[in-house]
Amino acid sequence: MRAVPTRPQPPAPEASRPARLGRLVHRGSRVLLALILALITYVSLSDRVGLWWGRESNSKTSSLPRSVQDVLAVRPHLHDADVHLVLWLCAGVVAVLATTAWRYRAVLLVALVAYGGLLELAQFLTKTRTAQWGDFLGDAIGIVAGAAPTSAVLVVLARHRRAGPPAAQGQL
Repeated sequence: MRAVPTRPQPPAPEASRPARLGRLVHRGSRVLLALILALITYVSLSDRVGLWWGRESNSKTSSLPRSVQDVLAVRPHLHDADVHLVLWLCAGVVAVLATTAWRYRAVLLVALVAYGGLLELAQFLTKTRTAQWGDFLGDAIGIVAGAAPTSAVLVVLARHRRAGPPAAQGQL
């Protein structure tokens, strides 16, 4: 049998600069999301952080600057739900940037809310932490508050990219 000669394949087209940047953002976002989740997990379950937060939120034992103590004094009803909101807002933004398809994005965001709930339940296993519905609500609101505007910006950028430059549309 004779070997059938194969045609040389043309080289793969080089990815455009925006495409390379997009892949870099997705990869970097995945790493950043893992780091953010590791930080959230540590802060949520660490007895040391719980003891520190209890000491520093008390004005008599706090070593924080007076201006920070004043802010903590006017928000006792929030406990630490606002901290949850900010941490999970960051996770929501990065989760949107880490995914490309809408269905994967939705699954990841639901998984983040579920993970926040699991962390709240796991706090029953620690000595200094307690699970609170307000914290879970802060987690969920933070994820939505981060994911919604980030998704909207990505939609606008995608429409702009599809439309092309203004000169291609006959506008200058």
